[in-house]
Amino acid sequence: MKQRLVIVFIFFNVCIINLELLSDTDVAVSRKLGRPILVELYTSQGCSSCPPADKFLGELVYESDDVIPLSFHVDYWNYIGWKDPFSAPDKSKRQRKYAQSLGLKTIYTPQIVIDGRLETVGSNRSQVLRLIEKAKNNFINIPINVEASGNNSIQINIAESKSIKPTSGDIILITYNSKHSTNVGRGENRGKRIVNYNIVQDIKYVGVWEGEKMILQTTLPQGTTDMVLLLQEKSQGRIFGIKKYRI
Repeated sequence: MKQRLVIVFIFFNVCIINLELLSDTDVAVSRKLGRPILVELYTSQGCSSCPPADKFLGELVYESDDVIPLSFHVDYWNYIGWKDPFSAPDKSKRQRKYAQSLGLKTIYTPQIVIDGRLETVGSNRSQVLRLIEKAKNNFINIPINVEASGNNSIQINIAESKSIKPTSGDIILITYNSKHSTNVGRGENRGKRIVNYNIVQDIKYVGVWEGEKMILQTTLPQGTTDMVLLLQEKSQGRIFGIKKYRI
């Protein structure tokens, strides 16, 4: 790799910008959930450390009913030889916001963020599973209902907050492609066939929730079939509610 404004290091099986990692090693006991836990993988087809994390995310997609895994492809590794076809600036921006809200001094791949408040290296299976269990033991669940309303739009119904008093939250519509295989022709993963799962296509902010019952409609990007609705604390904090929906 070469220098471009920042120094890029690769070691500990992680692609890192401005190196420093923070992780949480607390172990929590799982309990029955009222909603799934959100698992966000920040990855890139241009990062040689990412394929094991991509594979692990696929296992979570097919083997775990109590999580919703999503793959966010960042664009800041595109310059090193391979332009990730699923990468976009808004995905990198979302990861940078997490660096601020979680008090991190760096962004890196592969990174997994769990329910908006815990993070670790995406290929560290045991740590990811421990943090998922921790999230299951302490979460907020504001019910969300979604239904088709015609003309390529949906109606979103969000309950009021009664027993808890969170701050206001963003209502975010995330559309995704369930699976895609790519033959990488250049860069660090040249010659490899990479399979990605639950690949985020579009991130759309559709409204702000202030704790009251709320009903709103929004249009969908053309061709949408799979989506997740998030209710997330302002400044990209905790997840208050989540709903997966398929047309």
